[in-house]
Amino acid sequence: MMIAIFFTEGGKQLAEKLISHYPELELYTIEALSDEKAEEFEKPLSFFVSNNWRESKAIIFISALGIAVRAIAPSVGSKLDDPAVICIDEKGTFVISLLSGHIGGANALAREIAEKIGALPIITTSTDIQGKPCLEELANSHSLVIESPEDIKKVNSAITNGRRVAVISDYLEKVEGFPLYTIDSELKDYDLFIMVTSRLSDINAEHVYLRPKNLVAGIGFTTRVTAEEMTEKIKMRFEERGLSIKSLTALATVDFKADSRELKKAAEILNIEVISIPVKEIRNVENKFKVSEFVRTSIGLGSVAEPCAHIASKKGEMIINKTSLGGITLAVAEVKRSITHD
Repeated sequence: MMIAIFFTEGGKQLAEKLISHYPELELYTIEALSDEKAEEFEKPLSFFVSNNWRESKAIIFISALGIAVRAIAPSVGSKLDDPAVICIDEKGTFVISLLSGHIGGANALAREIAEKIGALPIITTSTDIQGKPCLEELANSHSLVIESPEDIKKVNSAITNGRRVAVISDYLEKVEGFPLYTIDSELKDYDLFIMVTSRLSDINAEHVYLRPKNLVAGIGFTTRVTAEEMTEKIKMRFEERGLSIKSLTALATVDFKADSRELKKAAEILNIEVISIPVKEIRNVENKFKVSEFVRTSIGLGSVAEPCAHIASKKGEMIINKTSLGGITLAVAEVKRSITHD
């Protein structure tokens, strides 16, 4: 959700202008200005902000900057998790990106709002001032996972200080602002490489990782296996095959097992989703894979893991064939993308 908070008649007029552009915007104000379009926020303001911090995509203050800073101070945590925070003066002259400029999208939102209301966006992040790309924007634009929070400062510092940075990938089709190479390219002389891959590959040069969410695991399991056992076995198999668990995007299984409490808990531990595959769809493709008559006798299907990975990945390449891991069967498919170069 998006929240806008205002305190004056001028702020009220600007809030109503904003809501004409953002119908989903929720308006909050002080008691004296509360009407059918805005609700009164809980006092103190910092308490109201903290209660809505995690659920908010963006929080917009139409106020003095100091009010906004004091209101958010107790809630500020990590740039990986904080929402975008914007501050606009009540006349709509300036739109300030206050917090979570890149990952939270405050910079982009500030520019967008400024354009809609005829204001000047105020952006202070170093890469933006220099007109250069940053790691967070690269990750956001391609739905990539930053391997380590420390990498953000490492890469962005290198960029702003004029070091030569390039991207090496077996996943991206194109990339803005960086030279792009494939994993097996003959690399030129760069100071730092951004590796975009689901593999646990390494190079003899300074590098960081961005992980694509491009792997789907098809899974079958017995009722005796626990969520913790599932996750440990999956992680073990990924490591054995040189794959990053951070690239796993879903666990796919047959529909009558998709509501399993242990499966859902395993997905929660891995911070991914569960995909339910109808029996009919599995039967339509299971002849493409090795089947087990024992499994067919047990559940009415000759195979679960490989067909589910195949279907959920939209016919992706099977990179781990069905493997029995004591209580579970696992297969992994990869959604491939062709590579082009800048």
